[in-house]
Amino acid sequence: MSMRTGTLAVSAMALLTAAGTLPATAGGDGRDGGYDGYGGYDRPSRHEGPYISGILGGALGGEVDFDNTFEVDLQSGMLFGATLGYDNLFGGSGGDVRAEAEFSHRSQDFDGIGGDVDLSALMGNIWYDFDMNGPLVPYAGAGLGIGFIDDNVDEESGFAWQFGGGFNYHMSRHFMLGLNYRYLMADFEVNDVPGDPEVDYSGHQLSASLGYKF
Repeated sequence: MSMRTGTLAVSAMALLTAAGTLPATAGGDGRDGGYDGYGGYDRPSRHEGPYISGILGGALGGEVDFDNTFEVDLQSGMLFGATLGYDNLFGGSGGDVRAEAEFSHRSQDFDGIGGDVDLSALMGNIWYDFDMNGPLVPYAGAGLGIGFIDDNVDEESGFAWQFGGGFNYHMSRHFMLGLNYRYLMADFEVNDVPGDPEVDYSGHQLSASLGYKF
């Protein structure tokens, strides 16, 4: 083998080695949110780090139960909120689990009796992302937190919980669009009324979200 041929062979081997390592170099183990080989989109299990999102949608009906005595239906109303979360909570094999703090606020009118109710919720959620090996990722989970209710007569806080799911579409390394469903429940005690009656809220909500992954 001539020196020139040997040099070319070594150069070719070096190029092949470099080419073989490019996907791993660009995406690493994937948890940095880099290119992962299918159109440049991030799978959530490949993104490790914080994210934020804004929420806009509607509270779809629901009801308020006054001390298990009578119920009042709620009309649909506006909902908005924001989230702060962390992808790949446990790392490694737990890459499909994410933790999230969520604030939401909805305002709804009572149906047929006049008046309205404002309810805010501060929730801690755990979501499981179903990795479909593509940019569209369904998820499901639940959360616990605190609800704050204002019916224009009294303001109270109480225990709240929810479950839900939806889809996130990962448009790029940093941006994602979401379609989200929640069913929220919250219990309150009205301390300014004799007997401290309970007021229970329950309702569906559907929202769209725009998120940014750091």
